Amino acid sequence: MASLLIDTLLRILEARHPRPEASESPTVHDVILELLNRNECRIRERVTTTAETQAVHLLGVRGQGERPLWLVSSMLGGGLPFDAAPRYDETTGRIYGAGSVSGCADLIVKILAAARVPVDEMKRPVCIAALEGLESQRDAALDLVDAPATGAGVALVGAATELALWTEHPGALTLKISVEREARHRRMPPMLDFYDVRVEGRGAHYLTPGDSLDAIERSGLLLEELRAQGSARLLSIDAGEGPDRVPTQARMIMATGYPLEALPEWANAQPLPDGASVPFPIDALHRAWSVACAAGMTSLRPTDAPHGDALDPLGRAHVGRLVSRLNRIEGLVTLPTGPDSDPQELTRSFIEAATEAISGHENLELQVSLLDDRPALNASDHGSEWLDEVRNTLSLLELPDEGQRGSLTSDAGHLQRSGVPTIVLGPGRSSDMFTSDESVSLTELERALEFYELIIRRWCT
Repeated sequence: MASLLIDTLLRILEARHPRPEASESPTVHDVILELLNRNECRIRERVTTTAETQAVHLLGVRGQGERPLWLVSSMLGGGLPFDAAPRYDETTGRIYGAGSVSGCADLIVKILAAARVPVDEMKRPVCIAALEGLESQRDAALDLVDAPATGAGVALVGAATELALWTEHPGALTLKISVEREARHRRMPPMLDFYDVRVEGRGAHYLTPGDSLDAIERSGLLLEELRAQGSARLLSIDAGEGPDRVPTQARMIMATGYPLEALPEWANAQPLPDGASVPFPIDALHRAWSVACAAGMTSLRPTDAPHGDALDPLGRAHVGRLVSRLNRIEGLVTLPTGPDSDPQELTRSFIEAATEAISGHENLELQVSLLDDRPALNASDHGSEWLDEVRNTLSLLELPDEGQRGSLTSDAGHLQRSGVPTIVLGPGRSSDMFTSDESVSLTELERALEFYELIIRRWCT
């Protein structure tokens, strides 16, 4: 089974980040569909299209009956490919590749585990869900499990818990914040040079930052330093990869009255060719956006810190994406929330404070939208039958069976609120997520396989 597990996971990781020379390589969607079909799963798909993204959520159903076992994996999209192809290292016993610590590995293990249980022995179905895309995870999760509904079943949601049992975790609120100015004729500054400036960072999950380095923060520091040296104007910015990631890259187009030399080792500037098209300066937009965000974050601190520093929105607020579009700059801000948080009220408070902060700026329009709300999870007092079943299964396999409070946020809170008893468990370390040497232990994947197979047998047969 080890070789099958390795080969299958490497295949999905390669599909996630295909090499340039692989012109006809399968997509992640293709690989998952093939696996589900091969293992006698009935397929359901849900496509969600927004103004910026399109996500395909997949569900494979094996067996029939009521009170199914929902095995949910969140397929985190985006990310940066490694220079090297995904690989298995026999010396370390780990599988390396961008996306190895995510729903990819967890999903593969769940599908292989379900395939070990004969369909004719199943009295309840197992339903394997692969959810993709931040903007629609809530709707996708509830739609795929048909919740709330009679006989909605029970759920195991995957996360990088190192096979520890999470019965609690914080929630998360992701806001899209934009500042737009009136479109009108503008003059370019009397600059001599235009530059394409690249800023490098070091990735991680924003809640387990480790030794990460935030490229958006670095780009702000670099802007301050250049402005202190003389005339420097920001024309555009495109930074970050997603709401849960510490940004690893930022690209700025800048105009200066002096050559950009002696930059920090983590920044690089290339002159733009003569005649290159460039946008008008956005310095005022960039400052207004930063001021609005800071004020909005500060407004939430007194009302949403029920667990102290660990869930302090001001201390943990995270800017995961920032991009300019002509007369507009917008970004994604994620804030951890507590179990009693009201997302609509928090959003209103943020908007009021942010609007007031930039009220003195003429011809600027602020827009804030609630992009995603993942509730906090507290499964300790709910669904005791399911929690006892999971704990007993873990005990049989000599795995830790005490419920813990996790540090990351998942879709489990949505399911729990909708009447689906839910706990969180999965392979991988959260501290390895989105890092430059992201990897997962083969031994841990094999232990996860044992657990998933046994819990399927105990609940579904």
